[in-house]
Amino acid sequence: MNQETLVNTYVLCLSEHAPGDTDGVLSMWRSYASQGHGLAIVFNTRSVPDPPQAPLRIAKVIYGSTQQRLKILQDGLVEWVKVTKFLNLPDNQLYLASYGAFFFIPNLKFKIAPVLGGSPGSLSLASLVEFILLGPSISSPIAQAAFRRVLKDTCLKDFEDRVFASTIPLRPTVG
Repeated sequence: MNQETLVNTYVLCLSEHAPGDTDGVLSMWRSYASQGHGLAIVFNTRSVPDPPQAPLRIAKVIYGSTQQRLKILQDGLVEWVKVTKFLNLPDNQLYLASYGAFFFIPNLKFKIAPVLGGSPGSLSLASLVEFILLGPSISSPIAQAAFRRVLKDTCLKDFEDRVFASTIPLRPTVG
């Protein structure tokens, strides 16, 4: 990376969400949504294309010990060495093997150049957003109705039926 690419690099952290779950989990609302007063946008990652030249990578984070992470890297490198040996590339094409290494080491997909032509036409907010969850509170039914009404009169009216109020029994903690 250099100064030019560094300012154009963005990281977004997401949480895994069970398909069809319109409640979320208690810890999510307690820890990340201001005691249930926030909202969650549930993305349908199945609709995100993953062409080989894409600069976007969606992958599950692997939490493990240093030993476990080193083993994952070592296993990926061993597999890469096997494939590189099998290809028997001439010296002037060995650089191709280094590009391939990023596909054998899990979750280290890095693209050297941007994808030309922008994002695919099928990639839209409507195809990415599965639904919107409002945090559990005593006023959740009112908040849901109000949120739907706001969407109804905008260009986001197609999201009206995708707004749900969580029914998780959250008892806010004090302090």
